[in-house]
Amino acid sequence: MWPGRARTVSVVQVKVTAEAARRFLVARHFLAPARSLPGGLEAVMQVFRKLGSIQFDPIAVAGRNHDLVLHARVAD
Repeated sequence: MWPGRARTVSVVQVKVTAEAARRFLVARHFLAPARSLPGGLEAVMQVFRKLGSIQFDPIAVAGRNHDLVLHARVAD
């Protein structure tokens, strides 16, 4: 970058419908179709690679959060 010269930034604005955004996010988080990943360690690792992390919550009301997150995405 040259001293005294302004930096140019390009921004592309894209309009997305709420329905398209919802479909994208649901698919991105492996929630459609439900439990779409096969069972096993590799499927669990795929969830962690895609999401980066999941919340660990040891309180079990309907189930522990980390178990519920994986159960929604990975078959038994």
